[in-house]
Amino acid sequence: MTNTIALVGFLPATLLGAAIAVPLSGVLVRYRANYAKRIQLDGETGSATHTEVKGYFAMMKRVYKLEGWAGLYKGFMPAVLGSILAALFGLLIPVAAGLQRTPLHTISFQALFTFFFGVIVGIPVSIITNRAICTPYVLPFFSPKLALCVLLTPTERRRPWTLYCTPGLFFVHILTFIISFFVVGIASRLVGWTAISSHEAVFKGLFMALYAVLLILASVLIAPLQVVTLRLSLQRNHDDNVAEGQPRTEAEQASHLKLREYSPDTDVMGFRNEFDPYMSLYDCVTRMKQEEGWKVFYRAYWVTLIFHAAGAGLSIPAL
Repeated sequence: MTNTIALVGFLPATLLGAAIAVPLSGVLVRYRANYAKRIQLDGETGSATHTEVKGYFAMMKRVYKLEGWAGLYKGFMPAVLGSILAALFGLLIPVAAGLQRTPLHTISFQALFTFFFGVIVGIPVSIITNRAICTPYVLPFFSPKLALCVLLTPTERRRPWTLYCTPGLFFVHILTFIISFFVVGIASRLVGWTAISSHEAVFKGLFMALYAVLLILASVLIAPLQVVTLRLSLQRNHDDNVAEGQPRTEAEQASHLKLREYSPDTDVMGFRNEFDPYMSLYDCVTRMKQEEGWKVFYRAYWVTLIFHAAGAGLSIPAL
């Protein structure tokens, strides 16, 4: 009976959570993904759009002004589906961990969940979600096949595993997983357990100060990785095995399907040239620094810090 009630309330809670989170996360995605080039490189070819937006809230204002509420809720459907997948797989953790009731087994199952959903499932889900948020074209809510025709290239639709071969994307997901789980996750538990075991207030304060330092250091490392992951997820994979006349780019596919743009006269955000991709994780980092400056890696850094602090408050028991 309890499980039935939980399942009945699960979907409304997921929809409500997405209704609150999607506009905020969508603005964050576009702010961090916005291509605001500062330096013209020698011998550069191809087209790109460049839009300077100064700050997270400036991007929020820009999105609402040019695209309205509909623009703020781009990516709603893939975000909801991703949340449902995460929740359903997360239900397996307490069940599986219950077979061996030790902290070590609990942590191992949580590591498995973080890796599986953060990397294996996370790569295609993040690619589709981020592209749905950043696309300037109006996609139908209830026609996933048509939406995927715009969000994925012919190569990616024909060979979905190509998404995992996006240069640098798999490796940066692994790095993020290692830092977020082993540094943030395990450190929070160790500090929490140690602080509770101590009866001296001064030691509890020292342990919490230590965790605060670890939290800041982890955020300093993770925030740039999140920006780089986002940039790589928007990078499209092409090959030469495309029939003549078949749409290849997002713009060509949208034109073929007669989709309208949210803001045809003004770009909400800037995009790099689709056919001048980053060739590796190192190439992505160095070119971003050359073209946009090092500050691009710390756009909305405070969001990452707040997110980790909120997670710490849930993972560390009350002292």
